Amino acid sequence: MYFSTQTVLTILLILVVALVAYAIGHSVGALRTRRSIDSQSSSELAKVASERESSGTSSDKQPRFAVVYNPTKPEAQEIIAAAQTEARNSRWAQPLIIPSDEEDGGVAAAQKAVDEGVDLIIAAGGDGTVRAVAHVIADTDVALGLVPIGTGNLLARNTGLFFENPEWSIKIAMYGHDRHIDVIRTRTSPQAEPDTSVVMTGMGYDAAVMETVSPELKERIGWLAYVEAGSRQLTGNRTKVKMKFDDKPVQSYSIRSVLGANAGRVQAGLELLPGSRPDDGLINVLVTTPKNIAQWASVLLAVVGRRKRGIATEIVTCSSVTIEAEEELALQLDGDFAGMSDYFEMRVVHAALTLRTPTPNQRRQMRSAQWNLPG
Repeated sequence: MYFSTQTVLTILLILVVALVAYAIGHSVGALRTRRSIDSQSSSELAKVASERESSGTSSDKQPRFAVVYNPTKPEAQEIIAAAQTEARNSRWAQPLIIPSDEEDGGVAAAQKAVDEGVDLIIAAGGDGTVRAVAHVIADTDVALGLVPIGTGNLLARNTGLFFENPEWSIKIAMYGHDRHIDVIRTRTSPQAEPDTSVVMTGMGYDAAVMETVSPELKERIGWLAYVEAGSRQLTGNRTKVKMKFDDKPVQSYSIRSVLGANAGRVQAGLELLPGSRPDDGLINVLVTTPKNIAQWASVLLAVVGRRKRGIATEIVTCSSVTIEAEEELALQLDGDFAGMSDYFEMRVVHAALTLRTPTPNQRRQMRSAQWNLPG
């Protein structure tokens, strides 16, 4: 069947309008909830604190956490003040406050915090800050707390931690439940040092979108900037690749994109890879092979219809995948452009990261304040 460009654009426009409606509803609900949460009584918060303290071991040492924050975000100073206040009120040692560095995204800051012996690192920033901290503390006993800032916040969205209230995010990080989740270790050659992704990593079209998205537009319209950048990348040639999933025989594809997911939800609640879980020891790999604009429409329909296989899509579940391409393609890690390569390897590391999530008591308190919590 032939699809005109106008037809495809109409389909995309309908999808965008639906996503905007969802985002507006989500924002209004979050604002209403923020006002309610701020009025939580001190006795309820003391109960949350006692839950966590009673589960630990007795020690004279004051627990201490670090805040690794993105200094370019205007919300950062409010978060730092809230963290210092909560530590003081809870008789914790004053937190270590470390800004991330633009060059490494926060890797050196997280390593400094670990070297100082903290029990917890709160990542106050976007996906890049979270990924940098996770890269350092995966496979350690140091826990990760999240105070989301920015437009993506993929890990927070996929684990029910995307809250508009930084005070509650800090309390969850300090007193919450430990959930062990997977990370994806990536390499750009068999000999390369591994990098880390906590939600999604990819090669090809999606990475090219991340490279070309306008930072100014992202500041103005949020995640819709990715729609604009994506529309500019729709036309283009496919690339021949050889892919090896686990210990299965090598398969050949002509791709526009390969996306490996530890969790499947992206902006505005869209499930790009349904069934993906961050704690199952598996990666869901989406391979897209559209030849033209009409087949891009089929990709969209396959995603919306939650199909494992479509005309130009295939989802493969595995624990590792190696991709060798005939030419260098763009790479991305959790939404950040990560260079070009003709080789890309993804390998899951099961239960490598300790993520601090709400306790049942914290969830009850937030629901009583009419917070529509996932899970």
